[in-house]
Amino acid sequence: AGVGISGTDYKTVTAYEGRARTRAEVIAEVQKSFAFMKDAMAKTDPATVEAPMKMFGQATTAQATWISATTHLHEHLGQLSS
Repeated sequence: AGVGISGTDYKTVTAYEGRARTRAEVIAEVQKSFAFMKDAMAKTDPATVEAPMKMFGQATTAQATWISATTHLHEHLGQLSS
């Protein structure tokens, strides 16, 4: 989504997550992330959620990716409430 993260190179994820941000910027990023996920999930054809795919070189499915991403975002949400 234009943030410089590559689904084939995990180093881009760690570089993105390692950026210095204020609390307000982090909250805005989490809100954008949830909105992006909600939109992407709504656009996913239910017939394709179990189709095989690769993410960071690992075999997975769209459904497993959504579960992992949602869990990951909720971890960050919990960090913000501390």
